[in-house]
Amino acid sequence: MLHMTKAATVTATDAGEFTAIAAAYSLDRSGDVIIPGAFAATIERWQASGKLLPVHWNHESGASNVIGHIDPATMRETPEGLYVEGRLDLAESEVAREAWRSVKAGALSLSFGYLTQHETTRSDDVNELRVLDVFEISIVPAPANPDTRFLST
Repeated sequence: MLHMTKAATVTATDAGEFTAIAAAYSLDRSGDVIIPGAFAATIERWQASGKLLPVHWNHESGASNVIGHIDPATMRETPEGLYVEGRLDLAESEVAREAWRSVKAGALSLSFGYLTQHETTRSDDVNELRVLDVFEISIVPAPANPDTRFLST
């Protein structure tokens, strides 16, 4: 009896690409509110740098937790907040694949790592973040601002 084995081929169409509001202008859980225009300088610096903005898992900085990138050319401020387009490294990172599974299920959101360049405190004790230097975007289970969100996956 002759047996033939044929290799199965699967085409992966899921590229891990997304669009998102990575930072929102509404009041966050920490009592901070980002003022429109706060990202202008950091967007300009990232776009001029020729580098990709890293995407981390839950603000973790170890190499295995850098799970993708944002294309700085896509970064812009919208009336809602900081709009970004990015991609997770699904082929190379188990952490990225696990995060992506939860992103697609609607269970995760976004946050960002930054240094404050200029802020003021209002009379109601809300901190107005006026100029921010962003150094990473994170996919997180519990964002400081619940209005961050994925727009498309």
